[in-house]
Amino acid sequence: MRGQGLPGVVAVRAGSGYPEGVTDDWQEVRVGGTERPGTPRRGTARPGPRHDGYGRASLSNPDKVLYPATGTIKADVLGHYLAVAEVMVPHLDGRPATLKRWPDGVEGPSFFEKNVARHAPDWLRTARVGTPGGRSESADFAAFSAAADHGLRYVEMDVHASADGVPFVHHDPTLDRTTDGTGRIDARPAAELDTVRVTGTHRAEPLPRLAAVPGVRVTIELKSAEVVAPTLAVLDAADAWDRVCLGSFSARWLGRARGLAGPRLCTSMGQAEVVALRARAWGVPGRLLPASAGVFAQVPPRFGPVPVASDRRFVEAAHRAGREVHVWTVDEPGQMRRLLALGVDGLLSDRPDRLLDVVGG
Repeated sequence: MRGQGLPGVVAVRAGSGYPEGVTDDWQEVRVGGTERPGTPRRGTARPGPRHDGYGRASLSNPDKVLYPATGTIKADVLGHYLAVAEVMVPHLDGRPATLKRWPDGVEGPSFFEKNVARHAPDWLRTARVGTPGGRSESADFAAFSAAADHGLRYVEMDVHASADGVPFVHHDPTLDRTTDGTGRIDARPAAELDTVRVTGTHRAEPLPRLAAVPGVRVTIELKSAEVVAPTLAVLDAADAWDRVCLGSFSARWLGRARGLAGPRLCTSMGQAEVVALRARAWGVPGRLLPASAGVFAQVPPRFGPVPVASDRRFVEAAHRAGREVHVWTVDEPGQMRRLLALGVDGLLSDRPDRLLDVVGG
């Protein structure tokens, strides 16, 4: 096990090539306050004293070889996890995790399991992350935290207000496409929306409120006039002004947010401001154009036939004006590389796995 970078396991299986008994590599440890002499029963992880929030899980194919160089099987790896659990689990408590699988052992190909397995235990808490083909524009905050843990510096979300002025994270104005509910979000009170579950290829999750802004940098897209003031109230309660940027297709909603929050609020540029920036990049004198507000130019590569962030002149004009350029929605690696070569400062993507590959994450 040490040859695989693993410090030790609980017990040795019968017939193993590893030495019997307690050695530098093999030692019995306490797990959950109980002593575990001998070999644990194969196929089952036996926890110690049960506590609220703890669950049981079975282990399939315990004799399957995962580390061919040493013949280490799944049961051995389970033993290692049991040995380090008391030290490791407190550091992982409350943190999101992903599942990376090596079906043919660590010397074979691997993949991230994106969908929760049908046989996963009911007590396993899950998060929805949108992907093309099974895409969802709604996710709970564990998904945003998971993105941060994978090295992504910013996440983006859309918000709508309930009938009684509570902001919820959701892309569509209606519930029908991605939840088990129907009708408009702004027609239902928050208490009813709390019973709605986001559905799809993953397990159902509650429709998330904005009440706890994730501890990462966030762009929040305002999807209605009614959500402006409630969103600012959430930012104020969370003291999240230094890590949140508000954006909107509506210059009126952005203007209202700026007026209510003042200079502490970060916003992206509105459509008219982006048009003015595009004109500056084409050489139109600044005195003929409206003044720009907003810290970020969050734009598509093109708007119909009109290029936006698809040439270096736009990026350079933004940088001369002290603005960063964030481009959405970029899912193809080739386009990601071209935009990064132009000098853009950020990419918004529905494929963070590809984006991480491109930027070396």
